[in-house]
Amino acid sequence: MFLLMSQLSAVNHMYQFSLPAFSALFKANLARHGQRPNSAAKRLSHSNNVGDGSDEKTAARVDQLCGDLTLAVFDYVTRYIA
Repeated sequence: MFLLMSQLSAVNHMYQFSLPAFSALFKANLARHGQRPNSAAKRLSHSNNVGDGSDEKTAARVDQLCGDLTLAVFDYVTRYIA
């Protein structure tokens, strides 16, 4: 997503976004969702369990994080385009 943001400068030099700005959006998105309690301990205890549903939960969480990050980047970029 950062590469897409950075390519906007080809449209107009005003649309320049830095990696630190994207990193701040990324970190804010992670903080908004927060860490689940004892997630590291759960990963270790479930690492050998096949079919326990953790893969589906992880995939759903990653999908949610990606969707929310996409929306955050869109909001950030369109704030400066308008």
